Amino acid sequence: NSDELLTGLLVPFEVKMIDEKGRGVYATQFIAKGSPIWIPKYQAVFEHDDQEDFEDFLSMVTWKQACDLLQWCYGYEDDDDDDDDNYEEDDNEEEVTNVGVACVLDEGSLFNHGEEEANVGYFLSWELDDMIALRDIQAGEELIQDYDTFDESIDWFERLVDKAWVDDSENSEHSYRKEL
Repeated sequence: NSDELLTGLLVPFEVKMIDEKGRGVYATQFIAKGSPIWIPKYQAVFEHDDQEDFEDFLSMVTWKQACDLLQWCYGYEDDDDDDDDNYEEDDNEEEVTNVGVACVLDEGSLFNHGEEEANVGYFLSWELDDMIALRDIQAGEELIQDYDTFDESIDWFERLVDKAWVDDSENSEHSYRKEL
């Protein structure tokens, strides 16, 4: 279908390179508060116990690409209690929290972080995890999110992130897996 979006971004945008920040996503027209901004269309998701699968994923690219990927990935927590599979089988029926790593593989990976400056964020419900405009956004304004609202710490993932870009001069043509 030629009308299908090739990105998860749902608003007109451009990517700009800014000296102080690097790449960023900018609105090219006015966006009203509450408008959908981005959907998780192109991403790789790894459950908490999928460390080996995640490392295999990284081993398919060069060291530099793996380091970039680690910057675009984040730990997530999903404690959705509407899914019966999220409960342990015991007398208390305690909720089991799903955690894992998600890697954004489109322009959504280029949103920069800002706490008070955040103008986009997530509307979370049992069906939707779409990013929306938190306020009116003017054309030319950078789309900024607060990473702290969704980035969870996962020990094995944090150890891999800590290895990224460490002495990459020797690793530029090698796979990530070889260097673990």
